[in-house]
Amino acid sequence: MHECIELAAATRGRVPAWRLRQARQELRPWRSEPFVAELDDHIHTALVGLPSARRRE
Repeated sequence: MHECIELAAATRGRVPAWRLRQARQELRPWRSEPFVAELDDHIHTALVGLPSARRRE
């Protein structure tokens, strides 16, 4: 998924970003897992351009 995030950020396409959002929603049951937090950070940094507000414990 990290590669998909990078490609979506490079193209700035609406459809890839929308599909990443859908995939991320499917991972909602695992939101407390570190790999999902890393994806969230990567999505926020690559697509939004801002560091995530999520604090790591």
